[in-house]
Amino acid sequence: MSKSLNDQNMEQHPRDHDRLYMDDLELTLIGATLRNQITTLRSQDLVFEYQKALARNFSRMKHTMSRRSRCEGGTSVPIPST
Repeated sequence: MSKSLNDQNMEQHPRDHDRLYMDDLELTLIGATLRNQITTLRSQDLVFEYQKALARNFSRMKHTMSRRSRCEGGTSVPIPST
């Protein structure tokens, strides 16, 4: 029975095959790590954008409340102390 060229090569150079297999595993691990880091960075970016939007909305709300207070004669509602 004749052996395939790949089988013959593995018999002649088993360490090369192992090294290539390890290189492949390392590249797979590196790729997974990079994908994980990209996902983390995107998540952080989304959180940052959400925080900026909240700050803008709070600033608008504060400005609107301040304007309403001036328009209504500056009346304010006292906050009861506890």
